[in-house]
Amino acid sequence: MVELIINLSEDLKEKMQELPEVDWNMVVSAFIREKILEWARLRSIAGRSELTEEDALELGRLVNKGLAKKYKESVSLK
Repeated sequence: MVELIINLSEDLKEKMQELPEVDWNMVVSAFIREKILEWARLRSIAGRSELTEEDALELGRLVNKGLAKKYKESVSLK
């Protein structure tokens, strides 16, 4: 087993101490395992993509413009 040291804010540490019944090692291990699987799936999808980085950036710009327009219209309707 490997030991992992993380830095927590005092506020977070206090909130964790309010829940002594929780096995925080298990919670953190499960979270890390879940994130590794999630990132592996995303890498797999990105690896099969034929989009270039430039294409992805352009799509992102178009989505942002569309969202900005949608929110601007919804605010002006009120």
